[in-house]
This record gives sequence, structure tokens and C-alpha cells, in this order.
Amino acid sequence: MQRSRSSLPPLSTLRAFEAAVRFGSFKAAAENLRLTQSAISHQIHSLETHFRVKLFVRVGNKLVLTTDGKSYGASILKAFAEMSRAGEGLLNRSGSEIIRISASPSFAAFAALPHIGKLKAMNGSLDVRLEARNTSVDFDAESIDAAIQVGVPIERGLSTHRIFRSKIAPLATKRCAIDTASSGQSGTLRHCR
Repeated sequence: MQRSRSSLPPLSTLRAFEAAVRFGSFKAAAENLRLTQSAISHQIHSLETHFRVKLFVRVGNKLVLTTDGKSYGASILKAFAEMSRAGEGLLNRSGSEIIRISASPSFAAFAALPHIGKLKAMNGSLDVRLEARNTSVDFDAESIDAAIQVGVPIERGLSTHRIFRSKIAPLATKRCAIDTASSGQSGTLRHCR
């Protein structure tokens, strides 16, 4: 007796796939879900086997979504965002207002986290959820209320406010800078150890 494939794969595979798409990496997805990178890879492989289609391909040392992966990923992101909103609707009955903020991991750790306690003290019914990630936010597909990111937002119609100006500069030890200059390999520090 042949078992027919369901259009709904195991939910654990969808959870891993959604996180991998949202964060743009298996490593970040694993950290977010508190799994190993290998576990995420196995879940994605199971999902690809279920549908008999490749969702990711390796380009150099990076995994990128295939055309099918992008299409399916957009649908899965929307579905998970909708489930999250439904859950938040139930949680909001408790009287607390949930605000989800996305920020880069470094900004979240060094600038936002130290001040969340003050924000909650000013408004006790506020429940701030900080999501640390290095990918852009799709407000239509994700359950994010605000984002703190570098650069000008791609989407039009968003309300933006500059928080501060920053300067970025490469830094190197004196030995490495001298080695780089003498090697004739300007623009790379790969040989410095």
C-alpha cells in the first residue's frame, strides 16, 4: 500500500525552514530555535525530501534559496506571522500590550537591552519582545511592530527616525597593517594571523 504525500509536511520541518528563511542562515536559525545547525540542516533536508524539491542550494560557502524556496518561504513567513498574531491576540487578553522590535544583534545587546527595564517601568502593561537579527524586516509578512536597522528603508510609506550617525572604519594591529602594505595586497587582511 503506497502512502500519499500530504501537502502539509511535519510542523518541525516548517519551523526550521521558517527560521532559516527569516534569519538568512542555518546557524542563526539554530541559535534562535535552540537547536544545532546540524538539526536545522536535517529538518530542511526532510522538507526537501517531502516535496521532492530543492529549497536551498550552495553557492560557494553560502546557502541561498532556490526560486521554489523563495516562493514557499514567502508563504511560510506569512503563515507563521499570522499564527503569531493569533497567539498574541490571546495573550493580549491578559491586559499587556506586546511590542515586537527587530534590531541587529550588536545594537540589541549594547544599546537596547540595557534600557528595556526603564521602558517597562514607565509602562507596566508593555511587554517588549526584542528580536536580534541581521536581516531586513518585511512588516507585511512578519509580526514585527518596529525595526532598528542601518541605512534607508527599502519600503516606502514607513515612518523613520534617525537615532544617531555612525562611522565605520577598519582597524588592524600595527604589525598587520605593515604586513598588508608591504605584501602589495591592498584591500585584504586575509594573510594577517
